Amino acid sequence: MQTSALPAAPAHTPGPWHWDGYSLRPAAPNPDQHAVHTILEAEHIGWGFVASDLHAVRQEADANLSLIAAAPQLLDAAQAAADLLTRQKWQPGDTFNPEAVVLAKLMDAIIEATMQAAPGMNGRELTGPKEAAQ
Repeated sequence: MQTSALPAAPAHTPGPWHWDGYSLRPAAPNPDQHAVHTILEAEHIGWGFVASDLHAVRQEADANLSLIAAAPQLLDAAQAAADLLTRQKWQPGDTFNPEAVVLAKLMDAIIEATMQAAPGMNGRELTGPKEAAQ
């Protein structure tokens, strides 16, 4: 089965990222390597419901900030795990094998994060680990 070439997705600002007050920035910005020096300026960080406990709102908002800042490392880990499962010949269409289910979730997340299909993704019509070259 042949795969069609996908257009290259725009590259994200390399990680790691860190919060500097309410500004999310690359840890080591370098204008020779990327164009963005500030990823996000957040004027307001999380709005609580009217009856929400202010401490709980701040804790949840801080957890959200940490998750956003970890995005580059999470994407890298997802791509590495998807590559490993693909090399092991798992296919994301098999709902009976946990490895295939994990691969499908990883590929969905990678597509969402990069706006393109993961390398080697041909769809989900095949199931289970493929046997070695026939």
